[in-house]
Amino acid sequence: MGDLLLSLPALYSLRIYHKNNPWTLVGNTANLVLLHLRFYAQAIRSHHEKEWAYLFRERPLLPERFRLFLQGFERVYIFAHQPPEVLIENLKTSGAFPVDWIPSFPEAKRKEPVPVVQQRVLSAWGVPWVSPEKSLFPTDQDRQAGLQVLDRIGFRGRPGLLPWAIHPGSGGRSKNWPLEHFLTLADQLKAQQQWQPFFILGPVEEEVSPGMAETIQARGFPLVRHLPLNVLAGLLDLSAGYLGNDSGVTHLAAALNLPTFALFGPTDPGLWGSRGEKVVILRSGPSGVPGRRKDSLPEAATGGWERLRVSDVLAAIQRNPPIL
Repeated sequence: MGDLLLSLPALYSLRIYHKNNPWTLVGNTANLVLLHLRFYAQAIRSHHEKEWAYLFRERPLLPERFRLFLQGFERVYIFAHQPPEVLIENLKTSGAFPVDWIPSFPEAKRKEPVPVVQQRVLSAWGVPWVSPEKSLFPTDQDRQAGLQVLDRIGFRGRPGLLPWAIHPGSGGRSKNWPLEHFLTLADQLKAQQQWQPFFILGPVEEEVSPGMAETIQARGFPLVRHLPLNVLAGLLDLSAGYLGNDSGVTHLAAALNLPTFALFGPTDPGLWGSRGEKVVILRSGPSGVPGRRKDSLPEAATGGWERLRVSDVLAAIQRNPPIL
């Protein structure tokens, strides 16, 4: 999900550039549901459908129905780490349309994050770069589903308190600020009698860090688990603020223009950080991330999490309070 969301500025710019053309997106449909009929695409297709495998073979004989499907397009853009030469050649042969590759990975040597790399590519093609404040657009149905989640975890009985989302996980344990820190910070946010923190967990972080759910529930905080991404987007769109690690959910919050506080330990926010005027990045070392708000702390000798204290994160939230 993170790779898709980091590429949203490029997708948005291309969508504006080709505003009169219908779009079909091919990929992981669990992620693409965020974009389907939500400004970006009229149709989505799973890359796990068996027909796509033909395009990765030398000189494939395509099923007639699939060949006719491909011939209905005028242009193809491929987002990938490296140019998939066989796929590109087969698409050109099958549909006789232009096929353009867009890098989907940072340029480490040049210290360029994904959006900078992609902006340079699109500019070379004459595609204007557009940077909207908000690049994800949940539907009314998404927000209604989010309201139902808030009701289910008891927010109807907490008048005057604004929901604050906390996602304490990620795909890698080393990227996670200690759970006890998240819980202590949630206690302090709750004590301000303005916010009602709730926690978000998905299957990935529960697999990487088992026992998280039980620990959170034992502390008495509302917990949301395993939501479809469109419902999660609707839920976050109703929240006052967000706190999380370097993860796809953090990119999701930033794309919704939600006040987002992103915590970085071993990974480089200069390459992987979320972007946006409402994004505040905190890490144990110097952030040096242009174009977004940041709160840097002295770098720890080990480069670990021990120098990012609860008091530091709370102070950053107090310096940059959500404007409601």
